[in-house]
Amino acid sequence: MDSLIERTNTKILIAEDEAIIAMDIQMRLENAGYLVVAVAASGEEAVQKTLEIHPHLVLMDIGLKGNLDGVAAACEIHRHLDTPIVYLSSYSNQSTLERAKVSEAYGYLLKPFEERTLLSTLEVALYKHRLDQELKRREEQFRMIVERSFDTLVSLDRQGNITYVSPAIERVAGYRPHEITGKSFFSLLVDADPERVNYQFSKILHGEAIEGIEDKFRCKNGETIYIESNTMPLISHGQVIGVHIIFRDITERRKTQLELQHMASHDYLTDLPNTRLFLDHLDKALARAERTSTYIAMLYIDLDGFKQVNDTYGHTTGDHLLQLVAKRLENSVRKADVVSRLGGDEFAVLMTDLQDLSSVDVIAERLHEAMQMPFGLEGTTAYIGVSIGISTFPIDAQDASQLIRYADQAMYYSKSIGKNCFSYFSEQTIRM
Repeated sequence: MDSLIERTNTKILIAEDEAIIAMDIQMRLENAGYLVVAVAASGEEAVQKTLEIHPHLVLMDIGLKGNLDGVAAACEIHRHLDTPIVYLSSYSNQSTLERAKVSEAYGYLLKPFEERTLLSTLEVALYKHRLDQELKRREEQFRMIVERSFDTLVSLDRQGNITYVSPAIERVAGYRPHEITGKSFFSLLVDADPERVNYQFSKILHGEAIEGIEDKFRCKNGETIYIESNTMPLISHGQVIGVHIIFRDITERRKTQLELQHMASHDYLTDLPNTRLFLDHLDKALARAERTSTYIAMLYIDLDGFKQVNDTYGHTTGDHLLQLVAKRLENSVRKADVVSRLGGDEFAVLMTDLQDLSSVDVIAERLHEAMQMPFGLEGTTAYIGVSIGISTFPIDAQDASQLIRYADQAMYYSKSIGKNCFSYFSEQTIRM
């Protein structure tokens, strides 16, 4: 029943210059339920009627009268319409077959033919055409999805060279697709570990998909963005012939992550490393010092006179003063030293990788001198001092806890003997 309904709604155009044969074919098709909408005797007529009527299929005799034979007429039709063509011919020389192939025919019938052969050839041709149309529709949908997607699709060959890149690449990185097609995809990555890249690429070429790969990607203007890639093997006839990569720009997400990490490890007021990050630096420095037989010095700093400024002029002025102090501390130490705000008006300086302790006094003097200069605050000028306590590894302390505790004790000793000075940890400081 479905087949009958399908045939009833299927329009056929017959292009045949022998009237008797044309009538015979028309009768057979109509008896089978097809709708023959026109008969043409020349190539020109076949083209004209096809463009006017839009049949579902054309039965095209190759040896038609006129300036256009069947193959030429089919090619002209295909310039305008996607209409399936089934050729009719009483001979099958090689040159004719080659021309027919070029015109993308859906079937080829040699005269004379049986009715069963005619009908089965038409059914197969119409079925193949429907499949081709569905495939083209899906390809067009896929193309539109790819082109409109915020993600970028890249296809690579087995050497890692780009064979296709979707238009999204221009929005994401500024390149037009043709500008990077043929280039190595990996040459566009920034600071990527070659061993890691080669290992992952090898796994994909062996059939494994990998998701969530993060890299830095070089844009056309030289800027760098962060991308996240999902990769999968590109398979043809059971063989991996390349790699598909779908990546998106995660720069804003990455910036947010870095900002959150920074906020979690730095003091909100001075932007110095907080206690958590300071302890992390200290643990790593201790491990390194043990391996390299070097020294570490910790300078525990407390501001003298800060409470008076804070109480007199308010917390806003006090916060501004702490920010200025932080800048002076950073400007007074070596690049390798770590300055941290431990809380309130207490700071610390961690000096690492010391071959000897001669530079510790130099830094302590610099810190002391830096604090002697007046601080210009809104509406006033403030004068403060610093009391500094110093402990060292491995001379004084053997671990992080001891190093901090002994420096703190030495700092309180400095306060007890008049403030605004520095003291090393010793047996005398322990008795305080």
